[in-house]
This record gives sequence, structure tokens and C-alpha cells, in this order.
Amino acid sequence: MTLAELVNETFLAYRGKLTNVPTTGSEKYSRILYLINRNQRQWALDSNVDWPSRYEIRTIGTTSTGTQSYDLDDDIVRLSDYVQLVPTTGSTSFVTVIKPQATAGVANGCYISGNDPKQITFLTDITASNTGRSIVVPCFTMPDDLVSSGDTVAVDNPQWLIYATAAELARNDPSKEDGYGNLQGIANDLYQNMVNEAESSSFLQPNGVPNNMSYNAIDSWSS
Repeated sequence: MTLAELVNETFLAYRGKLTNVPTTGSEKYSRILYLINRNQRQWALDSNVDWPSRYEIRTIGTTSTGTQSYDLDDDIVRLSDYVQLVPTTGSTSFVTVIKPQATAGVANGCYISGNDPKQITFLTDITASNTGRSIVVPCFTMPDDLVSSGDTVAVDNPQWLIYATAAELARNDPSKEDGYGNLQGIANDLYQNMVNEAESSSFLQPNGVPNNMSYNAIDSWSS
């Protein structure tokens, strides 16, 4: 679904008709666009759901001698699995992601900290023997805001975005506020359907970063 189609569908759900639909650049259109993008961001940031459509395997840089911390791309919401350190030749190392407060006594691993940008920090020293490895992170990402009329909606089920946005518009419109509950109820049902679909697509797979898989220790990179 494109942004133009989404705006029309949202206005129809909100007003019940497609007359006097706000035009691009108008104050009403800008308000609808703001709500659409805010809802889409909130969808991507839901910490309880890993949306398969937002999954990527991203290379964020290359290990450098003496450098322990590396910036994550701004659009990375969270990591989904082991961090991979890929040499030009030889075997890939898989590094466990742990919480910053759990690093005491841990020799091998990495953790995420900071904000704007978030950084990944490796616990084992980056030395000449393990420099030059690509840092590959399986992750879930934030979609770009919708801007142009032809931009494609990122949300798995755009119908949820339609009704969630229409509900917010109705809630703040005295002439339509009596329809808020119905619109929000439909949005809630559609969201739960999205969650069910996302969870069913990862049958028997871990929901977070697993910690019971054998992996090559960081201090053996030189092999």
C-alpha cells in the first residue's frame, strides 16, 4: 500500500466518506501524516514482537586494532542473534551478546550500550591478529518515515495503521469521538492478528539472542 492510498483509506475510516480529503501540504494532511509515521515507528519499536519483515543481516564495519567499540546504524532497533566476525579467509566467529551489567567475569562476548549512536563493545581486545574482520549483525530495523505519495507502507498489515490512525483522529474530533472506541477496537484486533502472524512464522525458533550454541571464542580469532 502506498502513502496516498493509506491517507485515503484512513480518511474514509475516520470520516466515513471520501469527500474533502486533505491535500498534500495542507495542515490536516500534515497532521494525518505525522500520526501515520508515529504509529509506524511505534509498531517497529514494539519490544515484545520481532517483526520478520524488519529483519536484516547488516555489516556495520570492520574490526580495527585497539578499537573495542563500534557504532551501530541509527535505524537498528535491536539485534536478533549472535554478532558474526567474518574474516577474509578462515572461519567466522560467533560472539554472544550479553547485557552490560553482566560483563563481570566474562572473557568472551560483546554488549550494546549508549544512545545516538548505540555502540557494540567487544570484551576481548582487538589485536593485530584479529583485525580486519567484518562485523555482521542480524538485526531488526526501523523503517524510514513516509514522505512522498508513492512511498510504500512498511507495516505488515496496513489495515492496522489505517484504523489506529483513524482512531486517534476521531478521539480528538468532537464530531467523531463517539466512533473512537469502535475504530480502536478494530485496530487492536488487527494488531493482535499481526502479532500472531509474526510469531507463527518463527515456529520452534528462539525469540531472543540464544546462549546455548557452541561458537568460536573471540580470543581464537588468530586461528
